[in-house]
Amino acid sequence: MSETKTLYELLIKAKENDEDSIVALCKKFDPLIKKYCNRLYYEDAYYDIKEIFIYIIMKIPIEKEEFKHDKYILSYIKNAMYHSFIQLNKKKEIYENYICFLPEDVSFDNILIDNISNDCIKDKLLLIDMKTLLTEKQLKIFELKIIQGYSDNDIAKVLQISRQAVNKQVNKIKPKLKEYLYL
Repeated sequence: MSETKTLYELLIKAKENDEDSIVALCKKFDPLIKKYCNRLYYEDAYYDIKEIFIYIIMKIPIEKEEFKHDKYILSYIKNAMYHSFIQLNKKKEIYENYICFLPEDVSFDNILIDNISNDCIKDKLLLIDMKTLLTEKQLKIFELKIIQGYSDNDIAKVLQISRQAVNKQVNKIKPKLKEYLYL
């Protein structure tokens, strides 16, 4: 029972909702989880990052041939965790900029990881502010990418435009957003 399983074997079991495999993967990647948790500086960061990690391992496309090798799995998880951390950190910064607009009975920690609710006051305020800076198409791409966390490919499918067109608009949004955030 103490045999060492490869990451691929653990992922297959984890995708079948085997709790032991999920726990083993969490233990194996605990240093990476703690690394990003320590950079967020809020109370429930460890659990939020762990939740993101479990989401990532469930979404790994193990049916692809290259994911049968541990080095590709490690690289995928490392990159996905990094990008998820950046997205979570950006969202945290946006919320911190608008924290004064929160009702008194709403906790900052409760809102921070709430990816499902896009009716959040701060998201709405940010979109209202962005309306003055961005075109209608750029605003829609901004909402899908920054607030809802869509990838460029997903945005392209939703808006029925090419991924290159999405990337071009994102590159136009970046300097405007940078200027807005530094004012």
